[in-house]
Amino acid sequence: MMNYTRMLIVGAMLLVITVLHAQTADSTALKKTARELLEMSGGGKLGARVLEQLTSTLKERLPNVPNEFWTELNKEIKPDDLVAAAIPVYTKHFTVKEMKDIMAFYKTPSGAKLVQAMPDITQDMMRVGQEWGKDVGQRVMQRLQDKGYIKPAEKK
Repeated sequence: MMNYTRMLIVGAMLLVITVLHAQTADSTALKKTARELLEMSGGGKLGARVLEQLTSTLKERLPNVPNEFWTELNKEIKPDDLVAAAIPVYTKHFTVKEMKDIMAFYKTPSGAKLVQAMPDITQDMMRVGQEWGKDVGQRVMQRLQDKGYIKPAEKK
């Protein structure tokens, strides 16, 4: 009876170890595929472009800051950090097969065009989204005022 119990315990432990190993292997493959997808879709390039635009905007707003500061900052901040931060987002929403299917699409002429155009599309959509959000916000505030839920802001 004691040997049977030991065999069950050892068998259960081996099963748990096997499952954990399989999950780790699956997780590693999932992360690796997510990184490949992000690199193929230009995730790192997008990060570099955003950093470049941010730095340019800040330089204009802070003209007293020396160029050495921006050079040091750009050496410190790596666009690949954005890719690394995005991996859990992709692994949350896609399986390995789904990501491979997406990568197959990116290898088509239409997919390659999408990858090439995505930074410009993203920039345009941010502008459109900001304008739309401003318009919606103004309409909501006006309607709240019209219904008497809030008082109009006093002009100074």
